[in-house]
Amino acid sequence: MPSGYLVPGGFGEIEYVEKRSRFIARVWPAANEEQALARLRETRERHWDASHNVYAYIITNGGIMRYSDDGEPSGTSGMPAGIARMTLLDIVTLVCSYPQYERLRAELPRFGANIEDTQFGVDVELTLSMTPESFERLLPRVTELTAATALCEVTGQELRPVTVEEGHK
Repeated sequence: MPSGYLVPGGFGEIEYVEKRSRFIARVWPAANEEQALARLRETRERHWDASHNVYAYIITNGGIMRYSDDGEPSGTSGMPAGIARMTLLDIVTLVCSYPQYERLRAELPRFGANIEDTQFGVDVELTLSMTPESFERLLPRVTELTAATALCEVTGQELRPVTVEEGHK
């Protein structure tokens, strides 16, 4: 999973009581949808007497996002628990020479590009993720900095959760 996303490090549970209503929040990591569904089944079995089991999960590998208010009156539970939104990102391959690498690497954050992977061979190959709009702004800068000698192209797209910004947690 890309850095910058909040992912539970393990299982956690907390209970909150308000106006004689008991709320139990549970969180855990899940590598795939099967694991998420297994934990939901476990929760329903453990809390069989709960009137509602509200859930939300995102599996970034495959762009899966699911949530349910489990019969709560519409809108009373607010935004789906734990889910803000997903965004479509371009996956970009940038191939440059070693002398160009440091200069380009320093420029990438200005364009909202996240370095997912770097391979060092005859040339340097970076795998980046960024919004399509950011890619459109980055491309002319790469051309300028490398005198059009670097390869910079979109090689795929992925649906990913929006990063939680500091101060908005």
